[in-house]
Amino acid sequence: MHSYSFIIPHKNNPDLLNRCVNSIPQREDVQIIVVDDNSDSNKKPDLNRKDVTLIFLNKDNSNGAGRARNVGLASADGAWVIFADADDYYVDGFINILDEHFDDNAEVVYFNACSVFSDTLAPASRTSKMQQCFEKYDGSKESENDLKFGFHFPWNKMVRLDFIKKWNISFEEIFKGNDTLYSYSVGFFASNVKIDKRIVYIYTYAPNSLTTGKKNSSQWLCDLKNYFKQKKFLNYVECGRLGLSLPRFVARQIKSNGFQSLFVGLVVFLAYFNSIRSDSHKYVNIIEEKIKICV
Repeated sequence: MHSYSFIIPHKNNPDLLNRCVNSIPQREDVQIIVVDDNSDSNKKPDLNRKDVTLIFLNKDNSNGAGRARNVGLASADGAWVIFADADDYYVDGFINILDEHFDDNAEVVYFNACSVFSDTLAPASRTSKMQQCFEKYDGSKESENDLKFGFHFPWNKMVRLDFIKKWNISFEEIFKGNDTLYSYSVGFFASNVKIDKRIVYIYTYAPNSLTTGKKNSSQWLCDLKNYFKQKKFLNYVECGRLGLSLPRFVARQIKSNGFQSLFVGLVVFLAYFNSIRSDSHKYVNIIEEKIKICV
């Protein structure tokens, strides 16, 4: 059994994957699991580290980063589980910070992060709101909830594997936002958490990435369902203040995709209204079902 299991989903970014893996020190107590999500034949992982477990998903069992993370989680044996994205990396010496918390009786330890532009590595502002929440953390329940439920990142925390198994926590296997269910579940069920304000992780921002590109109708449907699922859950945990208002959500879509794309979104909303409304209860239903089973 290892001390830490690092799980990294990968698709078509072998060079950046190498950078991510190489930012993790080679130690006998460290397990690194890379799950390749059906990369193109010329963009498969080409790792220069021999201490990595590589799992390949073909087109028949590929279903995005959520599936890749779940597959990696099934192979993890570390006391603590940490997720990373293939195009990100860790700060020098970060493992020493993790070691300080290894014997903590917490179920989850939250860490701070910074962001850079992927092409230049110049500072970016994508994690500024999260950094502000870490700065404002004062031990109160409200400031703790800001970090538990204000962000969906899977990579700003290390979580005990036995805690994950107890509550059967996993990722949604959807096109976008697969990490929200995982992050909400960890935050909801964790009764003992630690907050470390130090920066451990570097998130790289690409303006034309999955989260910022133009959207088709399928992508709109996924985004609309995610919005209402999150809104319903945040109200359920009495943290509605952390969610986007509908006007802000619409304004963001206009800024990212333009008015023409918004028309597509409106058509999708009307056409799939019943499905969107029904799906809005999904996170709450999953949480309540786990409570019935595990308590």
